[in-house]
Amino acid sequence: MRRLAESVGVMPNALYSYFPDKNAILDGVLDDLLGDVSRPGPQVNWRRGLVALMSSYRSLLLTQPGLIALTVSRPMLGPNAVRVREDMLTLLRRGALDDTDAVIGFFALFAYTTGFVAFETARPPGQRDAKERAQAYQLHAELPDVDFPTTRALARRLSKRPGDLEFKRGLHAVINGFAGTPKALPPAAIENRDCVRASPPPERERERERERERERSRDMTDSALRNERLGAIAGRWNTSGYVIGDPRLPVEGTDVYEVFSGGYFLIHHVDVTVGSQTVRAIEVIGEPDRVSDAYLARSFDSEGNFDVMKLWIGDDGTFHFSGGGDIAPAAQPGDTPTAQVRSTLMVSQDRASMKAFWERSEDGITWEPWMDITFTRGE
Repeated sequence: MRRLAESVGVMPNALYSYFPDKNAILDGVLDDLLGDVSRPGPQVNWRRGLVALMSSYRSLLLTQPGLIALTVSRPMLGPNAVRVREDMLTLLRRGALDDTDAVIGFFALFAYTTGFVAFETARPPGQRDAKERAQAYQLHAELPDVDFPTTRALARRLSKRPGDLEFKRGLHAVINGFAGTPKALPPAAIENRDCVRASPPPERERERERERERERSRDMTDSALRNERLGAIAGRWNTSGYVIGDPRLPVEGTDVYEVFSGGYFLIHHVDVTVGSQTVRAIEVIGEPDRVSDAYLARSFDSEGNFDVMKLWIGDDGTFHFSGGGDIAPAAQPGDTPTAQVRSTLMVSQDRASMKAFWERSEDGITWEPWMDITFTRGE
């Protein structure tokens, strides 16, 4: 209290005119900052509202990591904390969760978000973090396959720095788990592994189905309005370029973007060689992101790798992709893990050619050139 008084230029006794003790000051600071958490709109879809609210809460903790300890040690009873709690519980009940599941969901979402940020901020990005992750990747990749087959197979993913993609994927998993969970059983029943979970009441299940149908309808309407610009890259393309490095690795082959029945999605077929390695993959583009105006692009290759990227299309028609480090592993260096990748895809005015420039980052902060690819429209 004395040091705080000195820093604000008042006598220590003056603080006690407003705050009875140190904890009261901490509670006031915490609640004031919680006022920066964005409020969901009154008509927002409950899932989107929860993702947006918890993403805003995460952003606050990332900028003020000192709050993490306070959020788990203080009762959070100030007006802004109560408002955040009310918004979360309202959204959970809007998702047809009963009172018990709504409260459990509230605690689970706060615990997940706070814990995720604690994990993120404990190791800030930078050269030291990148070096430690490279060491972790090397250790896991060199484990004996007989004793550690799963850890070795997931070495690259284990060494990635968690970020927006991982946070939102886990957040959706938590939310979807509650959305599809029947009414909770009493503790005695949970301990009985042979028991069968009770089915939800018919009216509750019907309300959930009505909400899912409303959500599907909104998503399809939004997609129909936005996906017209995806057609700019539809067709068959001859692919030629290289992975930047010494020596350069040539990239040759074909990329086909096929408009899926209904017009809402593009199916991207990749068949190229990177150096001497054949790469075949499929990508589904067009799913609306639930918390932004981006599209999601989910990719899967013939080696079992998969990842999700986000796509924004600029007003000038330029495609901007960004995502995790498991994209195009054949083109990545084997000695250092990739945390994130991004690319800019520019379509010519006559739509006869495209140019893609890719970058990669080992720490999510510094970026380096990665691939330079040209596409010419085929027959």
